[in-house]
Amino acid sequence: ISGLITKQRTMRGQKSNTIKPSSICQGRENDSSQVATDVLVYEDLAFASDSKSDDEEEWVTATARAPFSYDNNMLNVELFGSVSWNRVLCFIPGICESAETWTVQNLARICQSRKWRLAVLELEGHGLSSGPRGLLKSGKLKDRYVPQVIKCCQHVLTVIQGQKEQNNDGDDAMTKFALSGASFGGVLAAYASQQIRNEYSSSFGSRFVGTLLISPAVGVDPNVLPPPYIVRSLSLLSWIMPAVGFMTPSEDPSHYNCPASTKRNFKGHWPLGTSKFILDVTSEIVPHDVQGGALNLTSDSGLPIAVIISG
Repeated sequence: ISGLITKQRTMRGQKSNTIKPSSICQGRENDSSQVATDVLVYEDLAFASDSKSDDEEEWVTATARAPFSYDNNMLNVELFGSVSWNRVLCFIPGICESAETWTVQNLARICQSRKWRLAVLELEGHGLSSGPRGLLKSGKLKDRYVPQVIKCCQHVLTVIQGQKEQNNDGDDAMTKFALSGASFGGVLAAYASQQIRNEYSSSFGSRFVGTLLISPAVGVDPNVLPPPYIVRSLSLLSWIMPAVGFMTPSEDPSHYNCPASTKRNFKGHWPLGTSKFILDVTSEIVPHDVQGGALNLTSDSGLPIAVIISG
C-alpha cells in the first residue's frame, strides 16, 4: 500500500468556522453546501501533529473535522480522502479509543489506495467529543449510542454532498457508504446496519452497501465473568458514581496510540459506568439478541457483511 499513499495536505493553519453544538445541522436541511460550510473545522486534525509515522511513511491525515450535536453533546467526526471520491466508510472505534489509533491509520491508508473516503466517529467522552472522559451510560445501547451512529452516517453524507456542490466537481453520482466498527464499535455498527437497512431503505439507506465488523465485542467467556456479588456491587457503584474508575480494568493505550504522542485515547481505570455497560452488552444484551434473532450477524440477513476476527 505504501507506494499508493500520497501525502495529505492539511489545512491546520486555516481558521475554523464558529460552531455551536445546539445549532449544527438545524434549519439547513435543504442547503447541503451551506451545511458543509457551517460545520467543517480544519484545526486539530487526526494525525496532523507529526509528519511521519514510526515506519517512516507519511501519515494519512484527516482533511477536515465535521462535528455534530446530539443531546447537547458535540460528537467529533474526522474526514479523510478526496472530495471527488464517491464512496465512504463510516468507522466507529472501540471503547477508550479515538480517531488516532493504528487501526484508523491503517484503514485510512487502505481507503486512500482504493479511493474511498473515511469518516471516523469519536464516541461521546472519547477523543475530541464532549462528555465525561471515557464514560458510556449503562442501559443506553439502543436508545442513545446506536442512534448516534445512524445520525453520524446521515450527517457525513450531507457534509460530503455539500463539499461536492461547493467544489463544482461535476459528478452527480450519489455517495455510497459502508459501516464498520472495531470491538464495541463493531457492536454499534451491527445494530445500526440492521436499523438502516430495515427503517431507512427508502431514504439514505438506499445508498448503504454493507458492513465490516472488526473483532466485534459480541460475547464474553462465562469463565471470566466476575462472581454475582461483584456484579451486584459494580451495578450499585456504577449507579452512585458512574464516572469514577475504581477496581475496574485499566486501559493502557500505548500499544495502539498513533501517533505515539497522542492524548486522545483514554488512559487509566475505566469509569464504573463504562465497565457495567460493557459487561451488560457482552454478557446479556448481544447474546440475547443474537439468540432471539433481533441481531442477525449472518449472511442470510440480506445485508452484505464481513467479520474480521483477530487476537
